Amino acid sequence: MTGSATDQHDDLYPFDRFGLKGHSGIIDHILLPTNRSHPSWILAGPEGIGKATAALHLAARLLSHQSDPLFDDDAGATIGPSKEQVRRLIRAGSHPDLKIIRHGEDAGRKTISIDQIREMTSFLSMTPSMGDWRVVIIDALDNIGVNGANAMLKTLEEPPKNSMIVIISHAPGSILPTIRSRSRLIRFDLLHDQDSREVISQLYPDIDPEWMDIMVHIADGAPGRACMAAETGSIELYAETLNALTLPSCDKVLAERLAGQWGAAGIRNRDRRHMTMLMFERIIRLAANQASGSHSPSSLALEQSAINHLAARHSANHLAQWHQDFLRDWRRTESLNLAMAPLVLRLLVQLSQG
Repeated sequence: MTGSATDQHDDLYPFDRFGLKGHSGIIDHILLPTNRSHPSWILAGPEGIGKATAALHLAARLLSHQSDPLFDDDAGATIGPSKEQVRRLIRAGSHPDLKIIRHGEDAGRKTISIDQIREMTSFLSMTPSMGDWRVVIIDALDNIGVNGANAMLKTLEEPPKNSMIVIISHAPGSILPTIRSRSRLIRFDLLHDQDSREVISQLYPDIDPEWMDIMVHIADGAPGRACMAAETGSIELYAETLNALTLPSCDKVLAERLAGQWGAAGIRNRDRRHMTMLMFERIIRLAANQASGSHSPSSLALEQSAINHLAARHSANHLAQWHQDFLRDWRRTESLNLAMAPLVLRLLVQLSQG
């Protein structure tokens, strides 16, 4: 693969390197005078479609008093910090009126702590430093336990004036009713392929056309997913896995090697293990759909070949059950810090058997 993501303060938030693809209308809607005063918004939708990027565009426009798109001309600006000043501070992670709450990867934590939620309350209670607003972005609600979620309720019930809490959720179906009832939920759709292509091309300006087609295909409307796959080496690993699934019988030595790579332990390999869930979920789901007669052919030839083999070997019911079991076991394994490789090996052997 040719090309790499350009350097930035945080690879998860490349919001100032290109326009907000596919979601700008949502930001305009939230910033309408009739909506802007609502203190809490949940940005819901699949992971990797740009919700965090949208949250930062929203914060930047609010903090710079912009009613027009953040990086267009200065029409609509009022007295306050300039767009460039706000952009620079957000990129550096030092804007005094913006707080981003994420789980502590450096400390090995996978959840947002109660202390972090309490810091949010304290932050919002202070007077804004540069303008009229203070903004908190929580990325993501899925990483907050029940106790942490309950600690949010007081702030959601009685938010300080001119404050906005932007909550990102990858699984809106699991949002606690108490949080859902105190916030406005707005759903994000998957991007069109052309929008995904433009996002990926700006992240990887020197990418080979063939790799671009593969990444757009893997993105499936969520370019962040394809970028994580590229950065973790999961695209090449997925190709090897697809080849393994087309063999006439299970090559256990190959399966063990692949399982060891997909299930690499340690906090530094957390993103790779996340891709394990996404990529195996994808291939089993597509194979189950084809076995049931409801599948649209994949445009990636190698993937379609693996789908054909799986659908010919296994019934739709078996594949659907394995899909459900895998997602359940992956969540349990990851949450308990158990070894992931045995789970992947078992699945590979299961899928490869006739």
